[in-house]
Amino acid sequence: MTAERRREELAGLLERRGAIVSVTPTIHTTSLADDGELRAATERCVAGELDDLVVMTGIGFRGWLDAAAGWDLRERLIAALGSVRILARGPKAKGAIRGAGLHETYAASSEASEELLTHLLAEPLDDRRIGVQLHGDRMPTFTARLAEAGRLDRRGAGVPVASADRPRGGRWPGGPDRRR
Repeated sequence: MTAERRREELAGLLERRGAIVSVTPTIHTTSLADDGELRAATERCVAGELDDLVVMTGIGFRGWLDAAAGWDLRERLIAALGSVRILARGPKAKGAIRGAGLHETYAASSEASEELLTHLLAEPLDDRRIGVQLHGDRMPTFTARLAEAGRLDRRGAGVPVASADRPRGGRWPGGPDRRR
């Protein structure tokens, strides 16, 4: 079995039917509680420094909310996100958004980043502070295309949210000042 998440439940189902299960996860889930960058981004969101949030993955969004709960910021984060426009990459992200009691204004039907990006680039987003919830990957092509179109400017808020291993020290297009 290559899944780490819900592995006990899935392995149990197979073992009850007589299978011998070997668990070898292809992705390792890590705790976000010690992620200082994520906490700082969360505090910026709670402070109202966000106009739009792009939710890329359901598991990443739920992981972000779980980490915020550990910092006693979950309810304040959900309240702050209730006043921003939320866009979902697809049905899984949409489900996580709704599971938190929030509502998306747009959801890509294909779960393709390109569909979401096309939608964003067709809109007037000048001077809007956009947060991009990331999961496992900093999505340099996606964020670079937003930056090139002037959609991630100095006021843009990068929200690096992940519940899978991700490289530390990655930079947003244009350097670290782009995340403020």
